[in-house]
Amino acid sequence: MNSSSPNADNTNRVYILRLWRADSAWRAALETPRTGERIGFENLERLFAYLMEQTELDATSNQEGKDEIHRASNASH
Repeated sequence: MNSSSPNADNTNRVYILRLWRADSAWRAALETPRTGERIGFENLERLFAYLMEQTELDATSNQEGKDEIHRASNASH
């Protein structure tokens, strides 16, 4: 992904969300428009867990990157 991409800084996620009722449960699917990748979920709890995992991973990697920049800045002083 190049630096001009809107997702280059990991602060955005774009999904197409599809919800439908099957029997007595809600089902869900996410599609990433850029790649066409689809992920299905048997219930809303699994969908929410996936989204939480994705955003927590991004928050961790963003913080690690900031920490590395801070350490490098301090080392040069």
